[in-house]
Amino acid sequence: MKIIRNLILICALETVMSVTTISQAQPVTKIAAGYQHSMFLKGDGSLWVMGYNIQGALGDGTSGFNVQTNFPELILTSDVMAVAAGGSHSLFLKSDGSLWAMGANSSGQLGNGSYFGAKQPVNIVGSDVTAIAAGSGYSLFLKSDGSLWGMGDNGLGQLGDGSYNATNAPEQIVASNVTAIAAGFAHTLFLKRDGSLWAMGFNDSGQLGDGTYGSGNHTNLPEQIVASNVTEIAAASYHSMFLKSDGSLWVMGANDDGELGDGTYNSTCGAAGANFTHVHVDWLFAVLISGVTVATVTLFVNTLPTIGTSVRVRLVLPPTASVPAENRTLPAENTPPDEAESNVVFA
Repeated sequence: MKIIRNLILICALETVMSVTTISQAQPVTKIAAGYQHSMFLKGDGSLWVMGYNIQGALGDGTSGFNVQTNFPELILTSDVMAVAAGGSHSLFLKSDGSLWAMGANSSGQLGNGSYFGAKQPVNIVGSDVTAIAAGSGYSLFLKSDGSLWGMGDNGLGQLGDGSYNATNAPEQIVASNVTAIAAGFAHTLFLKRDGSLWAMGFNDSGQLGDGTYGSGNHTNLPEQIVASNVTEIAAASYHSMFLKSDGSLWVMGANDDGELGDGTYNSTCGAAGANFTHVHVDWLFAVLISGVTVATVTLFVNTLPTIGTSVRVRLVLPPTASVPAENRTLPAENTPPDEAESNVVFA
């Protein structure tokens, strides 16, 4: 009898080990990171979460100051196709095009018509949703017709509806032709079908890339930043990034910790290309070396320069530029060899 019981235990253990192995074998296909929580999807469409759950962002039915998990927790077993993690709320998209939300809702970011949070997933839109994004206290989504919708906090114009009023129900912002969205702390980026980049919301560090910045700087309407050829976007708390069709990487906004990757710790209020061939903002001019344009850059000025004014600027040269020593100003001591200074005269 003892032998039979041991055999049963061994078989049961093998079964558990087999199930665990199958689960772990499923590849992770999508990921999202919030302020203090994380989400991911597996190949079978299952939704998994981990982290801090003070306001129910994990969607497991619990919440509280000391509620957290340091190991992935299964929330849904199938049919989830996209995830987005905000400050203390979460969004996910199902394969039927339905939008679901859970977590904090003090600004209406769940879009469920109330300002009460949800510890479990709540259905917000029944169908036709194709993309989602979550900011600090607001949410965005796209529909299959290319329309852009938003809900939640709007104190800095991040919804782009022309007001600074929060909304607890989905509101249409743009009627058509939007193909991608990104949400930062309180600023929004989106792409249109023609490859143009648009932005709205908080702009204290120049994260909109429109050539302006300041503690009171924000816009509550979409503003075109780049006219064409943008293919991908990303928004962090106070800086933004995008890719162009030529594979170049562009950045703008806060740079206190070097997050722009431009070799400085200086913030920029215009899009700075990682290959330094173009900067799109206020005063555009071409830099000529031996009569050949090697870079197009922008000078940021607070007031209109007087005709004939000479301004000293530093140019970071493209890595492909071959510059004879006699045709460039020698760098100052400790200046990287790919930088040079030049005078720009406004004519």
